[in-house]
Amino acid sequence: MRTIPVEIRGLTVRFGHTLALQGLDMSIPEGEFRVILGPSGSGKTTILRSIAGLIEPEAGSIWIGGRDVTLLYPSERNVAMVFQNYALYPHMTAFNNIALNLRMRHLPRDEIDRKVTGVAELLHISPLLDRTPRELSGGEAQRVGLARAMVRDPAVYLMDEPLSNLDAKLRGEMKDELRRFHRIVQKTIIYVTHDQNEAMALGDHIVVMDRGRKQQEGTPKEVYDRPGTVFVAKFIGSPPMNMIPARTEALDRPRYRLSPEGSPAGLVLTSNGDPLPPEVQLGIRPSSIRLDPTGPWKGPVEYTELLGPQIEVHFRVGTTRVVAILPRTSAAEGLLEAEARKEVVSFAVEPASIHVFEGRTGEALGNPILSLQSP
Repeated sequence: MRTIPVEIRGLTVRFGHTLALQGLDMSIPEGEFRVILGPSGSGKTTILRSIAGLIEPEAGSIWIGGRDVTLLYPSERNVAMVFQNYALYPHMTAFNNIALNLRMRHLPRDEIDRKVTGVAELLHISPLLDRTPRELSGGEAQRVGLARAMVRDPAVYLMDEPLSNLDAKLRGEMKDELRRFHRIVQKTIIYVTHDQNEAMALGDHIVVMDRGRKQQEGTPKEVYDRPGTVFVAKFIGSPPMNMIPARTEALDRPRYRLSPEGSPAGLVLTSNGDPLPPEVQLGIRPSSIRLDPTGPWKGPVEYTELLGPQIEVHFRVGTTRVVAILPRTSAAEGLLEAEARKEVVSFAVEPASIHVFEGRTGEALGNPILSLQSP
């Protein structure tokens, strides 16, 4: 059984009249790469800054290594923070930026030299130690920021969107570097991002935040395969999950008539026996849709885009635009010319791939659909 080096209990943070965090609970096992994911204003950076001691909570507590650190100064918490903008001192060399905290602790010069050169070798930045920040690329500056955190040997690393200022190619390279960094240090990393691709690639465990509340947590596979709310379903995945509002009408149970919003043609749904609410939202991943001339779903093509080996197709079901990602077959290629004609296509989705959410609350109802067919 692993220990719990970071535990958040009932954390509430308020900025003026704005409630930034609302009674957050979270336990992070030792050595885990925990990603906190959410849009701007969701509270993710507030969590990080609270753990670091840069924000005083209104209520709740923060524990690190079994010790309540809620009222301790940042310097007493044994954490290191890697910032979005690297926060390197422009007038100092990379060596001196890395060594700064060690000098503040009055370590002997030979020990400082040994620690800085050692971490520089691990992160492949030894040739950069004599350069100032303006002589470094974005990726090189980020490695220096990681080295400065790593040389302190903290219990926990806190990372605030460290890749957001890098271009797409460099972000990909730095994701590999961060995975390697985690393997080297074998310490807990709490990583904040708004990028769900980063979260899925890096996290052992993901917490999805929205408006100061935890929406869902789990492994990347769990959060992607079994989203607990409409918000999570639409936030995780690219393109996002399609959401089709529909009304249900009980027939001879367990059969229902399903009427997508704005569609004159309903479908007959057979459920697993659990009663369905009168209003639902059907969640369908774009990759779960297939062309099928006998399929029960029909709609006019509005837009198509060739994506190398795949074709992205936008069409309408009632008043809802639906996106499909199709393999590049001859049938799918035929749709590239269909948008000008608003050609109606038929498609199908395996019932097991359809997520059903309560229409008003957005809470997941699981996958209660056993079959779906034309009336």
